[in-house]
Amino acid sequence: MVGESVVKSEGGKRRLVINYKGSPYGADIAQYPQVMKDVVERLQIADVNEVVLSEYYERIYGEEQTRYLKQIADLISRLESDAVWSPSHLGLSTQTKTIAPRHDAVINVLNNLRSDPFKAYLSLLSEVKAATAQFSALSGEDAEDLQVYLKTLEFMRSEVEKLDLVKAMRQYVTQLGRLPADRGIYQSFFEVSIKPSFIGSRIFFTGTENLELVDQYSVLGSKVYIYKHPDKVECLYFINPPEYTLSPEKYFLLEKTKEVVAGHRPTGEGASFFDIGQARQYFHKIYVATISDLAAKNKISLTVEEKEELAAIVSRYTIGYGVMEVLLSDRQLTDVYVDAPLGVKPIYLVHGKYGQCQTNIVFSDEEARSLVSRFRALSGRPFDEAHPILDFDLEDLQTRIAVIGKPLSLDGIAFAFRLHKEQPWTLPQFLDAKMMTPTAAGLFSFFVDAQASMLIVGSRGSGKTSLLQSLMQEIPQNLRLIVQEDTQELPIPALKRLGFNIQRMKTRPPLGKQSEAEVSAEDALRTALRLGDSVLIVGEVRSSIRGDQEVLVIENGMTKRIPIRELEGKNVETFKVPTLGFDLRCKVSALSGFVKHPERSKLVEITTKTGRKVTVTHDHSLFTSTRDFKVAAIECKDLREGDQLVIPSTIPCGFNDVEFINVFDMLPEFRVQNFEEPMRRAIAKTGWREATRVAEVKTGDIYNYYRTNQKSYPTLAQFSSVMQLAGEKIDFGHLQVRRGSSNPIPAIIPVDEDFCKFLGYYVSEGYYRREKKGGGPVVLTNSNEVLLADMKGMSRFVFDVEPLEREVHGAGTSTQVQINSAPLIALVERLGGGRICTQKRVPPLIFGLSKPKIAAFLRALYSGDGNITTSLRSGNAISYFTTSQKLAEDVAYLLMVFGIVARINSRQPKVGNRLWVVEFKDRQMVERFMSEIGFVQKNKPLVKMAWAHTRSSTVYFEKDALRKHLTKYPREHRHLFRSLRCSKNYLKRVANDPRCEVSDELKLFANGEFYLDEIIGVKEIELEAPEPVYDLSVSPSQNFIGGFGGILLHNTEAKALYEAMRVGAVGNVVMGTIHGESAYSIWDRVVNDLGVPTTSFKATDFAIVGAPIRFKGSLKRNRRIIEVTEVKKHWEKDPGAENGFLQWMQFDAEKDALEFLDDNLRQSEWVQRVRKIRGLTIEEILGEVNARSAAKQFLVDAAREHSVPNFLEATYTIRAHNKYLLFEERQREEFGSVDFKELMESYRQWVSSTLLREAIAQKSSG
Repeated sequence: MVGESVVKSEGGKRRLVINYKGSPYGADIAQYPQVMKDVVERLQIADVNEVVLSEYYERIYGEEQTRYLKQIADLISRLESDAVWSPSHLGLSTQTKTIAPRHDAVINVLNNLRSDPFKAYLSLLSEVKAATAQFSALSGEDAEDLQVYLKTLEFMRSEVEKLDLVKAMRQYVTQLGRLPADRGIYQSFFEVSIKPSFIGSRIFFTGTENLELVDQYSVLGSKVYIYKHPDKVECLYFINPPEYTLSPEKYFLLEKTKEVVAGHRPTGEGASFFDIGQARQYFHKIYVATISDLAAKNKISLTVEEKEELAAIVSRYTIGYGVMEVLLSDRQLTDVYVDAPLGVKPIYLVHGKYGQCQTNIVFSDEEARSLVSRFRALSGRPFDEAHPILDFDLEDLQTRIAVIGKPLSLDGIAFAFRLHKEQPWTLPQFLDAKMMTPTAAGLFSFFVDAQASMLIVGSRGSGKTSLLQSLMQEIPQNLRLIVQEDTQELPIPALKRLGFNIQRMKTRPPLGKQSEAEVSAEDALRTALRLGDSVLIVGEVRSSIRGDQEVLVIENGMTKRIPIRELEGKNVETFKVPTLGFDLRCKVSALSGFVKHPERSKLVEITTKTGRKVTVTHDHSLFTSTRDFKVAAIECKDLREGDQLVIPSTIPCGFNDVEFINVFDMLPEFRVQNFEEPMRRAIAKTGWREATRVAEVKTGDIYNYYRTNQKSYPTLAQFSSVMQLAGEKIDFGHLQVRRGSSNPIPAIIPVDEDFCKFLGYYVSEGYYRREKKGGGPVVLTNSNEVLLADMKGMSRFVFDVEPLEREVHGAGTSTQVQINSAPLIALVERLGGGRICTQKRVPPLIFGLSKPKIAAFLRALYSGDGNITTSLRSGNAISYFTTSQKLAEDVAYLLMVFGIVARINSRQPKVGNRLWVVEFKDRQMVERFMSEIGFVQKNKPLVKMAWAHTRSSTVYFEKDALRKHLTKYPREHRHLFRSLRCSKNYLKRVANDPRCEVSDELKLFANGEFYLDEIIGVKEIELEAPEPVYDLSVSPSQNFIGGFGGILLHNTEAKALYEAMRVGAVGNVVMGTIHGESAYSIWDRVVNDLGVPTTSFKATDFAIVGAPIRFKGSLKRNRRIIEVTEVKKHWEKDPGAENGFLQWMQFDAEKDALEFLDDNLRQSEWVQRVRKIRGLTIEEILGEVNARSAAKQFLVDAAREHSVPNFLEATYTIRAHNKYLLFEERQREEFGSVDFKELMESYRQWVSSTLLREAIAQKSSG
């Protein structure tokens, strides 16, 4: 109904939506005083951030305009509350003829405030001026009477002048030099965003006058403008769809058409559709007919083109994807991101030419839910809190879609769209983009022709898959291609349309087709090799872990364990991870990539003897120990009970050893104590008025905080603003943090061993209690006098708070140490220590500190809820007890800083919560704990056992392997050749014994920072519904720590690829991609880390390495080929040490050039093989390379000269390459050899006369 209103919450904002459909006046605050009055009156009740006036289109008034109106509404409410029109405010007189005009004047001002606040202000000024003039001529009772009225007027004027709208209008009128006619002044202050009422998203197109327009084009009838902002790194992508700029009559037709066809159900031929395209055609006809009828009935004149345009718009917002459809139709884009919470941030996208851009579109929660419903229907898959991930291909727009929702996305629904390129990349396009040189393009083309096995290497975003697409087009079309990949990234349908014979194999079930069985990469490869002679293309084949499995990460210095799926959509550059390097030492490395893989329904759960646990895919590899002292990968499907797993024995520390905490950084909303002297100095510089203004003191002035009768304290923001205005530096060391009457604490707290001990006591023995008034104590409870004295001392010396003591009686008598301080409660909470026993955690800050500080934390922790037991029979054991599973895991991780690997187990008492126990018995670990950590109270003496061997972390080995690696040893180590096993600790003793001669491999293994755990459970898991799985990329080690308790994990995308190269390379072309940085780094990783045999690695002929380069620190990333390296075959162990790599091309960043090292060709084993098999000389090989280079460059030159960039698309380049091959074959048949000069003349003539003419003609007709 007309005038109905509702308050909607979206994206953290509240919006007042008022319906003006059918209203006698338009929905415009600036133009209609009735509308302004209506909105102001509603704002007296509603507290909102934005106002939306809804008709056939919506006018959206942003936060600034709404604040203007809300301030007016609040002032009116206050004036009404004070009843400023009452006789007591109008004078002392009781005569009606005196009071009535004053009453009318005040009421008139109030009424005008609602509909025309500037008119109200002017009339108020006029009334004040008249009353002041009258007052000067009066005396006695008449003057006293008028003075009351004048005081009321002055008060109203003062309050009106505080309104932001009136301030702005006064400044505007001063600059203008005159009063605008009618309501023209309001047009300047109530700029509005307009959108159709049936569209949820908002588009902003203001503030472009200061932007630099760098490009513009059209998509689906929508104008796209690319701007550069003077203060932003990214470009701005502004889009202006036609539906946002229509006339009111057309908005009326759109709304009515949508209403009319809302209940339409197809019958007859339209009852069912084979695809979305058919549905769109059917409904488009319905919409055109409906629009024509409505236009005729309402006497609205429309052309045929206008009817078609309106029908397309209705179609877009009914059976289409709304405004998102316009973005996804822009094929210059590669990615579109809609982050949560919706309705707050604009959509971001990645443009193929301009990189990441911010759009002018704010996606609404309402439209997001509508879009999700559509995606859910198309995919046939659920999306709710139990299934918070929706991932599938949108075929009609060639787009990959990922949607996440609560509880995975804490702020609600978020989207990621990956747009597939319609046409595959080509070598000439890469030439045009300077990714490679013509020589490189010619080389790669010849490599394909000569059946070389190529590995395309690079980081994420380096263009590996795109380059693989281009090389596939160099394969003669009379050959059959078999493509194997787990995620559909290669444009196989497009290549098939271009004439290639391709058999596609997928090693994961297609999304949404859950009935298909999973096929491993290896099984798919064996099948592919049985399909006959073919060109084998292996995409990236990966393995993964379940989304709820926690991984150990470091974000901005803070160590966290978070479910791996929560890393989706985050900037991986802000994360680091502990990893086991190739030297078998734990270190912190940058997280280089996050990978999400298609859904799996079958997983496997691995449990170890120490209580570690992880859920992964069957083809995911963990690490084990071989019997010749190597750490090697093993797939989970091959694991059995009793097998060994490598887990980290150490994690790094000291990477974030902060010296102090500025409490205000964590509690900025708290107030400042000891501010008096520094702020007084600042006020002396700025003056009290300026200080009052910047501190935003609403009542009184800045000296409110210096009054002794009612003491109050400024907030940090107020204090900082005054100090900043005066140019005074803040000395936080003299300040304290407080709230209310609670005890303050120092603003700067040293992060020393005392502070870490306090946190240890709190986690083990403490909790906090909030009182109703906001205060409350941090309570530490114990009965040991030594610990109690230590706790009280820290309260005094760390926090400067005198503690209270209270005796309590529960399970015995204990003493509570109560530290009453609201800031301390908040600090403990935000440090992440938890409140009660089942919620306790080790604060993330602790993990990055130095060893002594971590030791202090653990000392206090164990002195509370830990113990040590000693027995002549069973030896020594140190245990920690907690009802928090997360804390148990935290403690196990923290102990690894000292090389202590603890066992985690649990039991359920008859009464109470499940009890988790962290325990270790290894003699060296116990001694290390007692010497480096210990207890606060007196330490117990340890029991000395005669036999120091332990059965934990046992190394098994072969006699021949031991003999190979241990060539000299004393008599006491001879038993190793009989037992063929020992603890890793004992092996370390042997390896470091100066009397022994051991190999570098054995020394590296024995001193490695890992522990050999035993598998006690392998459990198959069948999920009720398939779930996506995930992986991390850590360069260069490609392993990370995850699962419960910490297991070493990594991906194994290389295994199937190298198996393909080893077995499939005979008589076939084999190509694939892999993450890496250089040829050597790939060898180091796949052989030493992934366990790929050397013989398989040697099957690679060439490694082509790409990378995104930022020249001279530029923000722009440029894709470049940086290395082309041959893998020679003569070496045995290390290709780097044995000259096993031969560089053909090397990138020079200063010249931005890929240099061809042609002199090296004479050392090439691959060239010798080609000469032998094909009968070609080096000169003929170079001639072939140069001719192919010239052919590619000729296409680039022609495209540039005639301004036909589409000439470099696959449609033309494949035909050109086929013609090149035919010309070459004709010369061989006629003359027995190839004359490359004549070949290129024929090729150029055909391209110019035939192919180029077609491209130019198509451009002209298009």
